[in-house]
This record gives sequence, structure tokens and C-alpha cells, in this order.
Amino acid sequence: MKKQIFLAALALMAIPSHALAARISAEDTVAGLGTEIFISGMEYGKKTSVNVIPPLGPQSVFPAVLDRDGNGKVKLPGTQTEVSGTYEIEVLQDGETISAGTFETAPDKFDPSESALQTDFGSISADSADSARVIAITRDRFGNTLKGRPVRLISSRPDDSINPLSSETDESGEQAFEVSSGEEGSMSLRAMDLLSEEEMRKAREKFHHKLKIGIGAGAIHQLLSKVDP
Repeated sequence: MKKQIFLAALALMAIPSHALAARISAEDTVAGLGTEIFISGMEYGKKTSVNVIPPLGPQSVFPAVLDRDGNGKVKLPGTQTEVSGTYEIEVLQDGETISAGTFETAPDKFDPSESALQTDFGSISADSADSARVIAITRDRFGNTLKGRPVRLISSRPDDSINPLSSETDESGEQAFEVSSGEEGSMSLRAMDLLSEEEMRKAREKFHHKLKIGIGAGAIHQLLSKVDP
């Protein structure tokens, strides 16, 4: 036991005294807004930098200027926080990591231009039993998916059946629906985000397409019809 205590004391003595008090922190933020990173307890006069590791993509290194008390801050621009999730941050002096921390970036608000409908079904049988699985995906302006968004799927025909498989989007920003019909012909589908009351328009406006499913056709195939701009 005494030997373990002695070894622990030696390990603490091997750590520079300034590193014991060094600290790095950042405020949580929203995608695209940026944040400020605060460092304190550093050794003045040494080359200091901050390393930012995003959830996706390459890490970035920013120089840090310290005052005589060993404190400083780095302003992280919004272009560096466009991906939602957990960011890792490290403060380095002369290439050595002195302290580390994390901050969270939440997705931005719902963007109807980046949200969309997807399906692998181009046709179903007109027997009210066969169904197509349609997925609504909610995203912000940077493409981050949004969970907890209730979506309504709407058919161009009043007698078509649309059954939501969940009440809102999941962790992947997806809400699935089963679509069926007993009426032959063609249905067009659109989706509305109920919290914002905005219609998803990526499939219709951005690419000038709308999602369409043929009813009563034979083989399953993807069917997209041109919409007038």
C-alpha cells in the first residue's frame, strides 16, 4: 500500500505544476453559430494552440494568445460548427496536450428545403393490402437530421390509406409511413412538418420533382414525375 502511494506521488510530481491547474472549456452552441473556447491556468510565454475535433470531418488547430496570468480564449467561427454532435477540444503547449474537454452542438431549426421524402417503391397493387413504405426525413440547413419532429404525410387522393409507424422522427430524423390504396391510378405524396407547419419541398421545388406512386401497376419501379417549375 505504501509503495502504491509512493508511486502515485511520483506520478504527480512528473506532471508540470501548471498542467494540474490548466483547463479548457467551451459553451454549447447551435449548428452554424460558432462558440468561444476558454483556456486558463496555462504557462505564459509558451506557444499555445487549441485543437478542435468535430463529430465528422477533419480536425482544426487554432493559435491561442495568453495573458500574463496564463488565460486566453479562441473564437470558433460558425463554419467550424455546422455538424451537430459532440466536439472534442484540446489545448496544447509546445505540441503537448495539457488539458481536454468537450462541447455540444445542437442542430439548427427545421429547413423545408433540405428535408425530403424517400421510398424504394414505385408501384403497389390496388387491393388495400399491398403497401409502400415511405420515409420522411427532417433536416436543418446544414443537413443535420432532426429528431422529435411529428410529420404528416398527405396524398393527392382522399381515399388512399396512410398509416404512420411512429408519432415523430427518430434519432436519425426519420419517420416511416405505410401507404396503401384500393383505387387504381396514381397518387402524389407530400409531407408537412407539424411543429413549423411547413411543407417539405426538397423533392418538389429544389429538384422540380414530386414523389409519385403508381397504383395497380405490375413491376415495382421508381417513378418520379416532372413538376412544372
